[in-house]
Amino acid sequence: MRKIFWCTALALSLLAGAGCKKKDERLQRSEKAVEKTTEDLKDQRKELDEAQQDLNRERNKPGDEPRDMEKKEAEVRAQESDVTAAEGAQLRAKEDFVRAAKDHLGVIDARIRDLETRADAGAKSFAAQLREERNALAAKVDRVDVRAAAGWDDFKKDINDSFQKLDKDVDAAMHGEKAPAERPLPNK
Repeated sequence: MRKIFWCTALALSLLAGAGCKKKDERLQRSEKAVEKTTEDLKDQRKELDEAQQDLNRERNKPGDEPRDMEKKEAEVRAQESDVTAAEGAQLRAKEDFVRAAKDHLGVIDARIRDLETRADAGAKSFAAQLREERNALAAKVDRVDVRAAAGWDDFKKDINDSFQKLDKDVDAAMHGEKAPAERPLPNK
């Protein structure tokens, strides 16, 4: 019975590990989508600024026809609409990123729960430490919406590094390696 339990636990951990790789690819795709939508938004804002400057120049010209002014105003409204659409696309991309990250965290949760079921105190202690690291990473992921475009690269690197470290630590724990002694906990 014990042998069946451990074989099942090993099979589940291997499957969860394979799931981690798939989730990691999804996370990477969502990161790239956020980068692309952020760049698109930046371009749309630049075009809006240019259209507004053109409109202001037209307003300051003496003797322009009203049709020219109306055309420039229509261009500005179109650019404003494009900026709004780009902001919406960026928001959806960030939401997809958060979903992918939370799915990955779910896989990690399952692996930590599996570790917690083990009888030895070392595994349970390591699981508690991993749970704290996981919770700190989840808090970082939840703050994605307050990240400015300028800080996205640093944020993405921090999230990726945290996921890689946590995945590595969970893998080590699942394979019976000892927890590093008195490892400092991540910043929350």
